[in-house]
Amino acid sequence: MRIGFFLNTQDPPMAERIVEVWEQNLRLAEIGDEEGLDWIGLGEHHFRDDAQMPAPLVAAAAIAARTRRIGIVTTISIGTLWQPLRLAEEAAVVDVLSAGRFTLGLGLGNYEPELTAFGVAKRDQARVFEEVLDIVDRATAGERFSYEGRFFRVPELRVTPIPVQRPFPVWLGGMSAPGVERAARRGRPLLLDPLHTIDELVPWVERYRAACATHGTRADVRLLRYGWVSEDPDEARDAWWPMIRDNVWNYFVVVPRFSAEGSTGVLREARSAADLPMEPFVADRFLVGDPAEAADRLADWGRRLGTEDVLVKLEGEAGPRGEPTERAVRALAAAKRLLA
Repeated sequence: MRIGFFLNTQDPPMAERIVEVWEQNLRLAEIGDEEGLDWIGLGEHHFRDDAQMPAPLVAAAAIAARTRRIGIVTTISIGTLWQPLRLAEEAAVVDVLSAGRFTLGLGLGNYEPELTAFGVAKRDQARVFEEVLDIVDRATAGERFSYEGRFFRVPELRVTPIPVQRPFPVWLGGMSAPGVERAARRGRPLLLDPLHTIDELVPWVERYRAACATHGTRADVRLLRYGWVSEDPDEARDAWWPMIRDNVWNYFVVVPRFSAEGSTGVLREARSAADLPMEPFVADRFLVGDPAEAADRLADWGRRLGTEDVLVKLEGEAGPRGEPTERAVRALAAAKRLLA
């Protein structure tokens, strides 16, 4: 299996230490590269007080300069917010700078204030996204092309530089029937979210594979998860869980995108994030344990979803930072070696 991690780019509450956060992120990228991990992922959001990543391709270029072999992927960039020629140009530059190690993971986006700020009407976002994908595919192919769409018009031109990788790799996020269908129709890897249990994702994977068969495309599943891998059995509960349980609470209660499957009793008893115990959420949702336990769980997820690629977010918004996270990256790499 190909295993990696995606970076925490947030510094709550007001990004006072964002320079230090990025110094650590670049160090983590170096460690992941040295330890033989396969992927580093970067998300995208805008206008957040904690400076959550608004410029993932800029960060990807910095990571490319500090690493030699690890793949770099956006998990995910919000394709609807980009001018597609600019997106294609920047992606091609990062691919050249990394000597062919960059992958563009794209999603539709679902946060309406971001869409509004970038001038995209919610009712148009799916059609805008389709046109962005059309243009990125053509612009990264290295040939002259033109395009006439409802939202974008491209006169005949050729985008340079040409990416090292051709066809240029694009993954598509999908959390809905149209998203799954889009990835299958376009013959792109389906990037599965970290918010649902593995059991809940199985039907989406089945639907994706059936749609790929209909369209004559190749099915390829990639998976995002949250987790903490450590030789210390208490570290996940004592150091990691307090840093992410606010996220869990938010996705269950405030912005209900986590499902409550298997967790209804816990939620009924909880009055705040501080009341949430870690254990009920681990089995089918988080990668938590020592390297051997993590390897077993990764292998199980790979069998159930038919995936060879898993990226894990090791930190919550506020941490853990520093040495514990460096150890967790090394422990994740140890889990990968056990899978070999």
